[in-house]
Amino acid sequence: MTALGYRGWWLDMENLISFLRTPTAQLVLGFSGLFILTTIGIYIVRRFRDSSEDAETSSALLTKFEESRGRGELNDSEFRTIKTILAERMQAELKRSDEAS
Repeated sequence: MTALGYRGWWLDMENLISFLRTPTAQLVLGFSGLFILTTIGIYIVRRFRDSSEDAETSSALLTKFEESRGRGELNDSEFRTIKTILAERMQAELKRSDEAS
């Protein structure tokens, strides 16, 4: 055993348990757990979002939204907003493909 012996080890464990029962320690542990779960959630969402964004190019999405506007499912204002966002993505895709070449 350690220099404290068996009895000393047990007393240290009791002190730890009593400390962990304090509201401050429980608050810190709770926030730490929440932070870890949030970080894992963000990682998972980004991983799936990245893979789904790569599945369809921005130009293909723009074509689909143009068809939706033609069918009357989107008004002109909504389409302009979507077109602006997709135009930015298309520029980023072109930039990435140019850098890769």
